[in-house]
Amino acid sequence: MREDYMSGDRVVTETGTTNGATIRPMSVVKRSVSIDDRVAAEVEAAAGEDGVSFSAWLSAAAEHHLLIRAGLRGVRQWEADAGALTAAELAAGEALLSRLLGEGQGKGAS
Repeated sequence: MREDYMSGDRVVTETGTTNGATIRPMSVVKRSVSIDDRVAAEVEAAAGEDGVSFSAWLSAAAEHHLLIRAGLRGVRQWEADAGALTAAELAAGEALLSRLLGEGQGKGAS
């Protein structure tokens, strides 16, 4: 069962059963965007592999990018307050990132 309704300028979608769990409705804003043909084809394929819609895949990718931006902004603020990170601090951060993400996924991974 899927039910859409308007809440202000947002479309709220309720889908499926919760099997007794409480789940808040998801609020979405519809946008029209232009995407390079090659990128759109790759997103379509990735969304299919992940079993999600094109929109859900793009939303997750955008959220991931926003989290990275927020982290980088936090580092810049830290450095403004406490001074630049040292080479040893950067190396320790890279080592921690490699351990958390798995080998080979550290620097430059997304």
